[in-house]
Amino acid sequence: TACGNSIGSTTVASGASLSIDTSCSFGTESWDVAGTTSTYTTSVAATGAVDVQSGGLLVLNTVSTSTNPFSITGTFTLSGSIEVLVTDSSTTAIVILMKWDDTSCTDITSSVTVYGCTTMSCNTDVVASSAATSCYLRLFLRDTSSSDSNDAWWGLLALLALIPCCAGCALYWYKIRPKEDISYDEVLVADTAYPGYYEHGPFPSPASGFELYQAPETELVPAPEFVAPL
Repeated sequence: TACGNSIGSTTVASGASLSIDTSCSFGTESWDVAGTTSTYTTSVAATGAVDVQSGGLLVLNTVSTSTNPFSITGTFTLSGSIEVLVTDSSTTAIVILMKWDDTSCTDITSSVTVYGCTTMSCNTDVVASSAATSCYLRLFLRDTSSSDSNDAWWGLLALLALIPCCAGCALYWYKIRPKEDISYDEVLVADTAYPGYYEHGPFPSPASGFELYQAPETELVPAPEFVAPL
């Protein structure tokens, strides 16, 4: 682990790693980060190119809001990966993790993995100096509690909005929706109380295509009296 010192040109081969303790202090440098110039305390300074080959790993340790960045006075080639180990993510901040010299700042964030963000949302990006001579890897620590709270409120409002919608649908269904013609099978109930009697009132009109048929009256003839033989 490099801490508070200077290293020369470095190649990190496959299966090897270079660890930088960002809580250490080495020196100060003036940097133009996306057009804003400030003085930064560095943790480790590389006085030459740094090449992380495929399968190699660059580890930035002890990252917090007071992190001191890794300075590379030379080019930086990343074919391997970077791990950022956050130890304090309790405060919203933008942290400069490392700087290298190049006129083309390639976005390397797809090869960067951040660990240790518990209460914060952690994201990285790459920005250039205004003169496009240096590149900077930054870490964003964002508070997610307010966002979660806002999401909860929006969810509640969405549920409340469903109430009038459901009520409107019910009103349309039962009151406003055009009523469909309903056909019922009409059944005549025979009853011997008196001719023409119908259980539910007057006889209904015959259905389309049908006619009511009334059977002819039948005269009832008394049966002959039965006489028992003597």
